[in-house]
Amino acid sequence: MAGCVVLLVSAAVASANLLTNPDFETGNFTGWSQGGWYNGMSGDAHSGLYGACFAISSNNIGENYFVAEQLVPVTGGESYDLSGWVRIAGTPTTSESFLELRWLNASGGSEGQFRTTPVAVQQDYALSTLLAQAAPANAVTARVALVVHTTATPTDAAWHTFDDISFEAVPEPGTLAMCLIGIGFGAIVMHRRRRNG
Repeated sequence: MAGCVVLLVSAAVASANLLTNPDFETGNFTGWSQGGWYNGMSGDAHSGLYGACFAISSNNIGENYFVAEQLVPVTGGESYDLSGWVRIAGTPTTSESFLELRWLNASGGSEGQFRTTPVAVQQDYALSTLLAQAAPANAVTARVALVVHTTATPTDAAWHTFDDISFEAVPEPGTLAMCLIGIGFGAIVMHRRRRNG
C-alpha cells in the first residue's frame, strides 16, 4: 500500500518533457526546425540509436550560427529546466556548442535569452543545464535551441552532437507541499489500519 502511495505522489510531482522527439529516436527531426543538420547513428547517440549532429567544415565561411530549434508553449511566472547532452568530436578550433533558451511574448518579441556554458573543446558527452529559469510574465513561448557557433572560418573539421534534450516545468513549492501532506496522510491511515486491524 505504501508503495502505491509513493508511486502516485511521484507521478503527480514528476514533470513531463515538453519537447517533441527530444532524443531524436524517430530517426529524423520531427518537431525540430533546422537546416543542414543530420541524424547521427550509433556512436553519435548518447542513448538509443540517434543523435542530432552538425558537421563543421571549411565550407562554413566566417562567423555563423547553425540552429535546430523547437517552440514550446509556456506559462509566464513558472520556472523551467533545460538540459541536454553535448559532445564534440574532431578539432573545434573555431566552433562551439551550447543550448539556448529564449522567452517570446505573444507578438514573437524576445523577453530574455539564456545559454549554457559553450563547449569549445573535443569531449565525450557531457550534461549541459539551465535550471529553474523563470519565464517572464509576458512570455507565452519558449524557443529551445541546439546551437553550433563558428567564430571564424573553420580550419579543421569538427562534429557537434546533441542528444536527450529535456525541457520541463519545475514543480511549484505548493505542489511539493501538497504531495508531502498526501504522503503524511497516507502514512497515518496505514498506521491506524494496522493498529486497528
